[in-house]
Amino acid sequence: MSEPLVTFIAVCHNEVRHNRPFIDSMLSQIDTNWKAIVYHNGPNERMKEWVESYHDERLIYMESAVDEGNWGTANRQRAIDTCTTSYIVQTSIQDYWLPQAVKYINETIVKHDPQIMVWDSINHLVGPCLKLDGQLAWSKCDWGQFALKTWIAKKVGIKRGDVYCGDWAFVEEVLKSGYISKQPIKLGAILTCHN
Repeated sequence: MSEPLVTFIAVCHNEVRHNRPFIDSMLSQIDTNWKAIVYHNGPNERMKEWVESYHDERLIYMESAVDEGNWGTANRQRAIDTCTTSYIVQTSIQDYWLPQAVKYINETIVKHDPQIMVWDSINHLVGPCLKLDGQLAWSKCDWGQFALKTWIAKKVGIKRGDVYCGDWAFVEEVLKSGYISKQPIKLGAILTCHN
């Protein structure tokens, strides 16, 4: 297997086992070329044991020394700092990824080499069982709905971890940074269900 192109950052905070679909959905991907960091907000020995019980080298467990609140945003930034793949996707342990998601993302990376790409999701913020039409716009782009070149994520950084809509604050900073010189790519598919 070649070196993965993308790392998925799945933040978590004391979710019960039935509310952790991320790992099983990643292990069900038809394209197995991915890496994932499950990053817990504060120590959690049970979550660590659960992630490590999969015995899959693509899965890495990390945790912050203390629960810092702010929806795990500080851990998202730490994950950016340590990411070694070309692309990064910020998501959650509560997100379910359809089995074709990594395939579509990797194919788009290889074909277009985008700086940023976005896709649709089923998202509770819209309403039960409704599609969030992914766009690089306010209220249209949630964590888990875009992939970004890692070098851009490292340059921009997450500056607003104290706001509920930190996802859009980060994307807005990326768009204002001047690092996006190519047309963003919109995938014509629903790739994830966000709880």
